Amino acid sequence: MKFARFVLRKVVAGLMTLFLAATLAFFIAKLSGDPTIQMLGLSATPEQVAELKAQLGFDRPVFVQYVDFIGDVSRGDLGTSLFSGDKNLDTILGRVWASTQLAILAVALGALIGIPVGVFAASREGRLADRVASLLSIVGQSVPVFWLGLILVLIFSLNLGWLPAGFMGDWRNLVLPVVTLATIPIARIARLTRSAMTNSLEDQYITASRARGLSSRRILFAHGLRNASLPVVTLIGLQIGTLLSGAITVETVFAWPGIGSLATQAVTNRDIPLVQALVVFGAVAFVIINTCVDLLYGVLDPRVREMR
Repeated sequence: MKFARFVLRKVVAGLMTLFLAATLAFFIAKLSGDPTIQMLGLSATPEQVAELKAQLGFDRPVFVQYVDFIGDVSRGDLGTSLFSGDKNLDTILGRVWASTQLAILAVALGALIGIPVGVFAASREGRLADRVASLLSIVGQSVPVFWLGLILVLIFSLNLGWLPAGFMGDWRNLVLPVVTLATIPIARIARLTRSAMTNSLEDQYITASRARGLSSRRILFAHGLRNASLPVVTLIGLQIGTLLSGAITVETVFAWPGIGSLATQAVTNRDIPLVQALVVFGAVAFVIINTCVDLLYGVLDPRVREMR
């Protein structure tokens, strides 16, 4: 029963988040101005503008448009693009796999590198290795990904000719965008793992394990990392959601046909329905992943369910 209530609270919180995200998407898009002028051009007459507004439903009261928008979203209808005339949901779903590849591979690379680096730094707290790892983590979070992507293209594509500079193809096309996108997850996971491991290694059960003569490797990975894994698991899940819905810069640099590049096109064209659809879809993806992580958190540590 307690776990069922725990799940119910998470689902309700997720639905409320989606409602707020859809509301913000609607009103922020309205504040951005009237797209009909750009669609028709500056030479359009007031009669032409009024006719197009009537066709698109933009001449109705804002509250009526909002109620209709929320109703459509609740039914899974994300509207139609102003420029292509295609269903926004179909357009987004056609781009999801490209962005999902980048997000999952980038986070996987971040975990494969960040967790060992964090454990290594925590095991040598205060020493040179710890300071170097902490410095690299800060640099990894500070370097602009668009600059790093351009540098990687310059070196490995233009100068060395080893890898493609962009576009979607075989595994070679994935290398540069994944490495570029993975720099932030690597840095964040390494810093959080180091912090969680440092706190875990100070607990009494670690001292007892050392007193029993357990090897340092077993203490680090079987005891320390296991008990420090909960915040790391949470961060990994959140990174997937963040990168899936927000890898705009990397996709633009590498001409990657994902959701990020689609968002850039929608904003450039002032395709308001598509922008709203992208915001709602990103919120849905983020909420689903975040809810799954919270549920996994409760499974890994039953005390979480007792406290919530």
